[in-house]
Amino acid sequence: MTAGQATLKCLHQPPACFTPGDPLSIALAVEPGYELAAARLHCRPANQADVYNAFDMKQEKGRWTATVPAEQTDSIYPLIYFFECHSASGEAWLWPGLGPDLSNQPYFALSPTGAACDRAKGSET
Repeated sequence: MTAGQATLKCLHQPPACFTPGDPLSIALAVEPGYELAAARLHCRPANQADVYNAFDMKQEKGRWTATVPAEQTDSIYPLIYFFECHSASGEAWLWPGLGPDLSNQPYFALSPTGAACDRAKGSET
């Protein structure tokens, strides 16, 4: 992966939560003026014994989308994920990735349905 992430402007609104055993659609967009040649979604339950699964994303109407299959969300653990982005010039990077001080969380985390999910949904309204 290269340092191209410093120039990329990604836009992503994580879902509030997910329902275990249901497919989950996740979308990524980039600000106007930025182009991706390809994108992949990497995700797994927040269980260190599990490996990441990668899903090629499809470009649709200015957004990149992928659906996590139901069997991949069927877990009691939160779901963690990040994006692998590729430019037409051959650069590749992870998003959100680590910041310059290496102290941020380099992935997104979604809680399964339940009390935490209900609280998160309540804060959206």
